[in-house]
Amino acid sequence: MEIFQSQRACTDTVSHLHSVAQGFHLPVLSCHAGRAPGGAGHLHRISVHRRVVSRGRGYGLGLCSLMFLAGAAGQGIENPKFDSFALPATFPSAAFQSSAASAPGTSQLPGLPPLASLPFADQKPFQMGPVNIRPHFLYRYSTSTGIQSRPGRSSDSAIQEVSPGVLLELGDHWMLDYTPSLRFYSSRSFQDSTDHSVMFNGGTLYRGWTFGLSQGYSRSLQPLAETASQAERESFTTAINAGYRLTSALSLQMGASQSIQFARQIGTSQELNNSRLWSSLNSLNYRLTDKWGLGLSAGGGYDDVGSGPNMAHEQVQGNINWRPSDKLHLSFNGGAEYRQFAGSGRPDAINPIFGMTVQSPFELTKTTLFSIRANRTLSSSILQNTLNVTTDFGATLSQRLFKRLNLALNGGYRIDSFESTLSSLVETREDRSISFGARLSMAFLKRANASVFYQGSDSSSSRAGFGYSNTQAGVEISYRY
Repeated sequence: MEIFQSQRACTDTVSHLHSVAQGFHLPVLSCHAGRAPGGAGHLHRISVHRRVVSRGRGYGLGLCSLMFLAGAAGQGIENPKFDSFALPATFPSAAFQSSAASAPGTSQLPGLPPLASLPFADQKPFQMGPVNIRPHFLYRYSTSTGIQSRPGRSSDSAIQEVSPGVLLELGDHWMLDYTPSLRFYSSRSFQDSTDHSVMFNGGTLYRGWTFGLSQGYSRSLQPLAETASQAERESFTTAINAGYRLTSALSLQMGASQSIQFARQIGTSQELNNSRLWSSLNSLNYRLTDKWGLGLSAGGGYDDVGSGPNMAHEQVQGNINWRPSDKLHLSFNGGAEYRQFAGSGRPDAINPIFGMTVQSPFELTKTTLFSIRANRTLSSSILQNTLNVTTDFGATLSQRLFKRLNLALNGGYRIDSFESTLSSLVETREDRSISFGARLSMAFLKRANASVFYQGSDSSSSRAGFGYSNTQAGVEISYRY
């Protein structure tokens, strides 16, 4: 932990880092005083609370990045005085981050829990020079019903998944995680598979600027809602971002990403779409009061698709942030996207886009966390010659029970409209799905976690053979050093 000679130096650094933590969903910080060696005065240190708010597997810069930021801020680098409000709750936007981190397609199977949610032992990890080595492991057994093996055909199967992995903390500000997942089906309607996920990210702070870099790779073979069968997906993603406080109330944020996606259908002759996306989104944010903030974002991108017309888009959004208390944050962004279709009979189109989150980013009480979300986004589809318009609503609730147990509930409603990119506005298909999940977890042996879970989904489609109703129920055991 970084040590400071004065309370003010410590609290100023915490305030600065909180502004970064709001953007990257990093751990919560506080400043504490202690006696100096030999009783000569007091020293002040930053404490890290290990409860991390994480969305999906793309868990931001991570703990080691934050320690580097604390070190840089405490070494006399000149920084304007920061407060925790002017940078909005997403950096640069939830839509930008999700597009940079996710592979195309919607899996019908539950994903791995985010790495940050696994128990984090207080003991030091294995070390090799400047590298900290933290192995982790997950085993899952589930019984699944109604999983689509091809359009119009569903199958039941027991599924076993084994996910060993390792997290490398490279010095104080870079991290690298690799997690393979071996999946075995009891039903012959599905192929066994080995998925791979690699995430490398880090960040730094210099003279008032915050910088972040992430690089991801994933390869998976899973049943997808879009194809109603197993499909192989491969994804390469890169994202860079930067933020700067122009004045005590005005801040600038910039971000750019590249996403390269490949997809291949399994078991049918249907061809899927490969794509390359380059995008950027930049924001100016202004703090009106301690509780209110406004912002304006503008950006654009280009989709190079394997089949069909390439697409360019520009977007403008307004942002509103309201923090009635430290325990409750609300954020809304809304605007329009202008999309052009190269060499196509379809005319250019203007579409509304929006995003909303209501969350308790730290603790609503000592035992409860919750969040509510709503989003509308546009993207090239895994299906050929198709634009995917997604409207998504959801909520999550996590409640600690009897000190050792944790109950997590989630629900969502999603609409996927697939529109043709070849001619005038034509909706080729619309899927509507509702989902619910529950998980009861218990930590044990300091480093391990045991869970029972249930997940159910019901989807209707305007195209015959693509609707489904499935359930998964099972147990998990996970370990993290």
